[in-house]
Amino acid sequence: MAAKEIDTGTTDLLASLDEGVLTLTMNRPAARNAMSGAMTGAMAQQLGAAELDAAVKCIVLTGAGKGFCAGGDVKGMAAGGRARYCSVLAAVELVSAAQPPLLESHLGRCGEDVTQRR
Repeated sequence: MAAKEIDTGTTDLLASLDEGVLTLTMNRPAARNAMSGAMTGAMAQQLGAAELDAAVKCIVLTGAGKGFCAGGDVKGMAAGGRARYCSVLAAVELVSAAQPPLLESHLGRCGEDVTQRR
């Protein structure tokens, strides 16, 4: 069965569903996948939808390129003020509380694949 690509409404977050595994890819490699406003909004929407979708058994969160995630987009947070900062914190909380189980997949110190369950 081929993976089903999911439209997240932004190129900052890619999503696909394959045999019960929802893969969310933070897609800002030039910025080390720093969380933009578009990314945090799309991630919140995808995590909420996954919680209600019986077809989703597990979520894998990964980053495009060499970096997993640098954190919040500091320039974007400065421009957006407190509300923008709070949206990044809310996205981090959603990831921490995600149901079904969420795995983080990123490169470790020597380029090895590291997968952690949240």
